Amino acid sequence: MIYKRLKLRLIPYLFLENAIRFSNIGNKMVAYGIFLEKVMIGTKITLIYKNTVIGLYSGRRGEYYRFRPNDILIWEVFLTCKKRGV
Repeated sequence: MIYKRLKLRLIPYLFLENAIRFSNIGNKMVAYGIFLEKVMIGTKITLIYKNTVIGLYSGRRGEYYRFRPNDILIWEVFLTCKKRGV
């Protein structure tokens, strides 16, 4: 919704498809999700290269905004990456 309002372009599907296709041990795209009662309420897509994690894209379902799912999710991504040695 905000992308339309601000006239921002979404990431092209081909970019995401290639990021998954060419992922390997040293560089990869990882998608994380946060769920509430079996409903995905937020997501975060990251690019990982060596020991660097880049938060590429986040999204959330509007009706769950009050839970601030992406605030929680980014912290969980940090913890997960740290555990994995990234």
